[in-house]
Amino acid sequence: MRPAATALLMCCALAASCDCGRDRGTSPGPEPIPQTRPDPEPTTGDPDTSDPVGLAAGDLFTCALHASGRVRCWGTLPWAQGPASAEPSGPRPPADVPGVSDAADLACSGSGCCVARRDGSAVCWGPNLVDAWSDDEDRPAAFRAVVIDGVTDAVEAAVGDEHACARSATGRVLCWGAGQHGQVGDGRDSTPRRPTSPTGVSGATQLTAFWHTSCAVVTDGRILCWGLNAGGDVGDGTTVSRSRPTPVLGVTAVSLSRTCASSREGTLLCWGDAAVRQLSEELAQQDRQAPVAVPDLTGVRRLAMGDEHTCAIVGDGQLWCWGNSSCGQLGEGRVGVREHAVLVTGLTAVADIAVGDRHTCAIDATARVLCWGDDRFGQVGGRSAQPGRECVTRPAVVSGG
Repeated sequence: MRPAATALLMCCALAASCDCGRDRGTSPGPEPIPQTRPDPEPTTGDPDTSDPVGLAAGDLFTCALHASGRVRCWGTLPWAQGPASAEPSGPRPPADVPGVSDAADLACSGSGCCVARRDGSAVCWGPNLVDAWSDDEDRPAAFRAVVIDGVTDAVEAAVGDEHACARSATGRVLCWGAGQHGQVGDGRDSTPRRPTSPTGVSGATQLTAFWHTSCAVVTDGRILCWGLNAGGDVGDGTTVSRSRPTPVLGVTAVSLSRTCASSREGTLLCWGDAAVRQLSEELAQQDRQAPVAVPDLTGVRRLAMGDEHTCAIVGDGQLWCWGNSSCGQLGEGRVGVREHAVLVTGLTAVADIAVGDRHTCAIDATARVLCWGDDRFGQVGGRSAQPGRECVTRPAVVSGG
């Protein structure tokens, strides 16, 4: 869970949650949690009739990028829906993000998001992202979209806890925000005043950022990572933090999410404590500072990794998930821990996925947004209304998403 703006919320969340015992996936497991599915609250703002084309999730919210360029979000949102000075209070139904109507790419993390706009500029919102570099302490910038000075050619965005990065069509990368762990990648452990280029990164084709670490895939398939490495998240075989981009050992990637990558050979590889501990205990005993193969899962096209669970789109659009399902976030209808991937049923030709703290969302072949998992903060779309029944253990359509 993230610091700063989400600390109070997550303290409440942890107090309300229960600890489910580890289930190895071979026993029937606990009975499914009873679910209530009342009609969702009306959407806020004019409905966006264009199809959703991308998803991103924070700890307690979910956002959908629409073909129109609008971004609609729901859950406990880290920005204002009313006056510019207002702060978020409680779950909200799907609503447009104020000031964002021309997004080309969307990325979210703990309590904030960034978008690359169609004109190449970038805007971000959320307290941790904006407070880390904002000069103007008087403006309520944390709760509205703020243009990032110096970013003019972005086509992709990536978001960590207190920093973000953008990639241009030519493969140039810029990063900004907090740099105390080297996550900006310019060789220093300080916060730059303007977006800066990570040292030695060119020809980038994909970005990912998480916590206090950043990674990029470059044209030859190598993965370069930099930032906090206490858990082995840089993937260089050490736990030494890196303020300059460093190659991940032995991986050429076609798809990347945090510290899991689909290799050119079709193998799924993960590294670092957060990723490997989601797998079997046998794999978790291996060296977590270098990539290990995830068994029985090949042909991965797209990945989404969260703090405690991961999901992958495979082949013709099947969705497989593994890790902690303490609130049904694996979508199989029950709770527990799955050390091996389980198929999420009820979905057809999944096009995109997003993973939050304890929830998961997907876009299917019919352009529906479906979510499941923890809905205490409305991040699944406000499907559960009764206390004690906030876990949605199977995919449910989000109206207005």
